[in-house]
Amino acid sequence: MTTALTALMWLACLGLIVIFGAAGCALTLAWRDRRDAARAAEYRARPHSARVGTAAQDAAAIARARIDKEQRRA
Repeated sequence: MTTALTALMWLACLGLIVIFGAAGCALTLAWRDRRDAARAAEYRARPHSARVGTAAQDAAAIARARIDKEQRRA
């Protein structure tokens, strides 16, 4: 009888480990999806010429695009 209860307790513990592990994986995957979506939105929001690499290069390309746009209006 005691052996059967011990076996059931071990099975219950293993079941909980599996459930918590799956929940942790789901949370991690959801977090990665949100992060990737935010990065993709930020990438799409940049002008094409700004996709060059460093932050300084990006800022310069954005400023250049803005100046070109203003000059075309004038």
